[in-house]
Amino acid sequence: MTTLDKALRELNRGNIKEGLRILEALRFQESENPDVLYNLGICYSERGELERSIEALEQCVEMAPDHANAYAALGFSYARSGHSEKAMKVLEEALRKDPDNPYVLKNLGSLYGKVNQLDKAIECLEHADRVQPDTPEILYGLAYAYEQKGEDQKADEHYQRIVEVGEPSDLVDLAKEARTRVGVDTLKAEGLRPDVVMYCMAAMEKFEDLDRSQVREIAFEIAMLGQTGLEIHNPSKTYRLDSLPGEYTGLQLLSYMYVGFQIIDPSVDVGADLSDEYQAALKMSRP
Repeated sequence: MTTLDKALRELNRGNIKEGLRILEALRFQESENPDVLYNLGICYSERGELERSIEALEQCVEMAPDHANAYAALGFSYARSGHSEKAMKVLEEALRKDPDNPYVLKNLGSLYGKVNQLDKAIECLEHADRVQPDTPEILYGLAYAYEQKGEDQKADEHYQRIVEVGEPSDLVDLAKEARTRVGVDTLKAEGLRPDVVMYCMAAMEKFEDLDRSQVREIAFEIAMLGQTGLEIHNPSKTYRLDSLPGEYTGLQLLSYMYVGFQIIDPSVDVGADLSDEYQAALKMSRP
């Protein structure tokens, strides 16, 4: 086993400190070995030592101009240190050298998204998804880019794919929340929804006979359920509540939650603006 192999073994075990110690010693012995410089740059990046990471990776790509992963890592370190233009230039060069590298495509797509070049972001991330399908980080970047562009249906499709993959849990939770958010945006784009008006009226009628503590319990239970994602465009999907008997669609529950918080605390941002439908329901409910 070579010394470099020993360093990589330690890194794979998660022992960054020991792997870095070996690599730093090895750099003095093999100062022109691009693999040593590459892994050293990765270690520094993992530790947040971005200037040292950039220095090692710049030397690596100078010695090995075809080392696409080193270009990708250098671009990532540039981006983390706030040098977006340098990062983009380096990642674009990496993509020319290795057009199907998912690591390059993912990082470049993410960078394009951050500078609002959404078409380029989507192009890169779609390519990355074809090369490395069902990767949650790629899917989330792609879904978010579509959402920012206003293509809610495509955004929802990719958020749903993350939910189906089922991991990592933090991205799954974000994707579920995003599906509810995208669904609300779609509702507002469609104008005043008569069905939402009727659901708001039904909620007003139901809550009229309840005290505030009961309304609060229902509203908060729906809010908690909403954090896992309410399918508000799927009328065949129904939900049950502990605090309210019966079965309800996602759109019904969203309407009930909005009305509930209007009663207990109108200042709370529930993440869904149903104010037009709510006001219409109020007018129709008045004798």
